[in-house]
Amino acid sequence: MNWGHIICLNGVTSSGKTSIAKEIQNISDQNYYHISLDMFEQMANLKYRIKAYYTELNDCVTVMYETVSSFAKLGKNVILDTVLLNIPEYPNIYERLVEVCKGIIIYNIHVICPLEECKRRNISRGDRIVTLSEWHNERMIDIPYFYTIDTMSKSSIECAKEILEQIEKNDTILCKQE
Repeated sequence: MNWGHIICLNGVTSSGKTSIAKEIQNISDQNYYHISLDMFEQMANLKYRIKAYYTELNDCVTVMYETVSSFAKLGKNVILDTVLLNIPEYPNIYERLVEVCKGIIIYNIHVICPLEECKRRNISRGDRIVTLSEWHNERMIDIPYFYTIDTMSKSSIECAKEILEQIEKNDTILCKQE
């Protein structure tokens, strides 16, 4: 069983997850597939997303998790760029990921950034509600993290290098135990 692993970048909107994912792809000697919640959410027709947002989002998340799992089971490494929220309309979000990816190594990375900086980034992007990061922050679920990275104090490339170094150290430990 030569499965790939998953780097799950979890953080509020505009915390820097996508920038880190792109840098991991650029600098890693291994191939990583970048799968994002935004990508799957945008697959749904806008008029249905507006009409039944959480139903559509749950369907997108289900398919996204199955896709992540499928790539990993094919031996591919995956970067999952997501926001794991605790809201009633979005039940057991992390438990669903763990169940679908059972047996696959998941490196949960907490991507943090001060909310004021996220707000500034939201304004700069122009495609996010200015206070969306705050809304996410109030609803983030508490999951076991492998590592935490602060995108305010480090560039995206520095964050990517640090994450890959930590994973490499862990992989070395796992190999010695097997």
